[in-house]
Amino acid sequence: MALVKCRECGNDVATSAAACPKCGAPVRRQLLTTRNILLAFCALGLCYVGSCVALNLADTSGRAAKPTSATGEPKQVDIGPFLRAYASNELLADANYRGHLIKTSGWAEGRGRDPLGNVFLVLASASSTEPTKLHCFIPEQHVEKVANLSRGAHITIRGRVSGLAADKVVVTGCELVDQ
Repeated sequence: MALVKCRECGNDVATSAAACPKCGAPVRRQLLTTRNILLAFCALGLCYVGSCVALNLADTSGRAAKPTSATGEPKQVDIGPFLRAYASNELLADANYRGHLIKTSGWAEGRGRDPLGNVFLVLASASSTEPTKLHCFIPEQHVEKVANLSRGAHITIRGRVSGLAADKVVVTGCELVDQ
């Protein structure tokens, strides 16, 4: 049983007491106990892990993706309508694109590594008004090319569509295509 000082009279009061025995002032309960803080961090950690798993359900690493060159010609896709298709009707877009090898062009909007260390490149359309972006996961052997891209560079990629994950259209096993 811990003791705290009464805010009104300064008397020692047990934390389990409802009021100070001397002056009757209500005892202010300590909301942030070590246990509550630990539970909050655990909940945040589970949310973080859950979001990482959700983003990587469709093997975004690119390492396990089939080689794109061995599967034939990719389907040429205009990035704007492609992104709008996923934004408006994910199920229909999946029926048309999921699992397919595509080739599309767009503007580099960002690049980096996800929480699991996978390299990605974010592509947008010319208008950049689509409610979603294309997240292209790049195999490790192409990291140097991606690192040297500048924001706003117009590029063409080839990769396999995995579908929509956390409001991002995911394409795996991406390669930068020389134009």
